Amino acid sequence: MIFANMAPESKTTIANPGSKVSIQRPAVKNLGYFFSVLALFTLLGFFKTYFGLFPSFNERPTALVQVHAFIMILWLAVLIAQPVLIHYRKNRIHRLASLLTS
Repeated sequence: MIFANMAPESKTTIANPGSKVSIQRPAVKNLGYFFSVLALFTLLGFFKTYFGLFPSFNERPTALVQVHAFIMILWLAVLIAQPVLIHYRKNRIHRLASLLTS
């Protein structure tokens, strides 16, 4: 189940090497999968009116619509990548992606 590790009482402890302080964070290792399903539903929802017509549209969409679609796709990609980067301990790339997209 996707949400099995997201219960409030389910927390993992991260011990910082060389430090006596441990950090509590929720165990959300499956969050990337959840966001992938969300992205799939989003793409399916816009398939008939946009993605199914791409690249040869009947009526050419405005530049604003094209830019909006491009930014939406990038945002969904970052939304999926962020928890995956955290899961694989790629904190530096995670922070860089956060800075670039904020």
